[in-house]
Amino acid sequence: MKFIEKGSEVPEFTRWKAQANENWQPDWDNLAGEPKLNIHRALLMEQGYICCYCNQRIDETNSHIEHLMPRKSYKNRELEYNNILASCQKNLKRKEPRHCGVLKDNWYDPMLMVSPLDKDCENRFRFIEDGSILPASEIVSLQNKNSSGYFTPFCQILIQILKFYI
Repeated sequence: MKFIEKGSEVPEFTRWKAQANENWQPDWDNLAGEPKLNIHRALLMEQGYICCYCNQRIDETNSHIEHLMPRKSYKNRELEYNNILASCQKNLKRKEPRHCGVLKDNWYDPMLMVSPLDKDCENRFRFIEDGSILPASEIVSLQNKNSSGYFTPFCQILIQILKFYI
C-alpha cells in the first residue's frame, strides 16, 4: 500500500453537487456519465494509476470508485472527495478471488483500517526483494485477534490479499 495524497475535488463534481435544489438532491446513486467518469479519471491520475490497496496497475477498464468509509454506513460521506479512491477489480473474472475494495465491501473500522490516506501506511508492510509484501509485525499480532483467537476482519482481509500475491 502506498500513501495517496488527495488533491482538490474535481471541479465538475463540485458543480454537479451545487445543482442541489428543493426538487433534487445529489447522491451517489444518481451520479453518472461525464461527471462520474471525470472523477474516476482524476482518482486514477492522483494515485498514479495504481490500486489504492494493492498497488496493482489499474485503468478505467479494470478499476472502480471505492468509498473508504462505506456508503452503507457513512451515507453522509458518500459525496466527499476525500472518501473516494480507485480500486482494482471492476469486474470479477470467473473463479477470481475477491480482494482489495471488493473484499473490503462494507467493512470499515477506523481502529483497524490501514488507510492509503494515512501518511504512515507504507510502514505497516514489509516489501521483500522478490516482490513479496508481508505485514509488519505490529499488524498481525495477538492484539489483532478477537476473544475467540481469530484475526479481526481487517487482518483477515490483509492475510487474504497477501496470500493472493505471494
